[in-house]
Amino acid sequence: MKCLKCGKDNPDNAKFCSGCGALLQKQADVEPVKKRKTGKKKIWIVLIVLILAILLLGVYFLSKERKSVKEYAENVVEIFQNGNKEKIDKLVFGYQELAMEDENQKEGILEKIFKNISIKVKRITGKEIQYEISSPDLSTFFDTLEKENKRLSASEMESSLDKLIKETQRKEYVVSIPYEKKDGKIIANYRTEEFVNAITGGLLESYKEIYAKMLEEWK
Repeated sequence: MKCLKCGKDNPDNAKFCSGCGALLQKQADVEPVKKRKTGKKKIWIVLIVLILAILLLGVYFLSKERKSVKEYAENVVEIFQNGNKEKIDKLVFGYQELAMEDENQKEGILEKIFKNISIKVKRITGKEIQYEISSPDLSTFFDTLEKENKRLSASEMESSLDKLIKETQRKEYVVSIPYEKKDGKIIANYRTEEFVNAITGGLLESYKEIYAKMLEEWK
């Protein structure tokens, strides 16, 4: 029997090595233990590889989904940058025509405002698209008209607003738009008061306040 420690040959019935004194073990007694250890290592390696593969697939699909949402969000930004009235109407106001626009005017009030706003994507999460919006501060427009007791025609109101757009400071907004994916399409609601108020420079909120005051006076 060969000693596994020093390699010396010993009689088959020997219990200890005559060379180094080590306990002699038969090769058959040792090999099963080695095989069992090797088998456990292989199982762990397979499990680690499977876990890594699942994680990599998850990261890939998440990255792919985020990319499609980013493209969608950037498309919205492009609509405003290009001043595409029809697409803005559809996105923000639905299929209805804008109530403040005059068909005879070459450029409407809201178009003037939209030409002076800047919008960009700030952050995208799994549930929301966050936009940074910079627009002329028009929150005092209706309040000023009410204090001065002015009754302006549509063209006079446009001129007054145009002047305010040029003279006023800019106001910064951060607006979050929730979205969901349905049948492979991204569905988001841009008709919220917060978003409309931001892209009109506070004009919507100003109008609501004046309207509320008028209702109180009529009571």
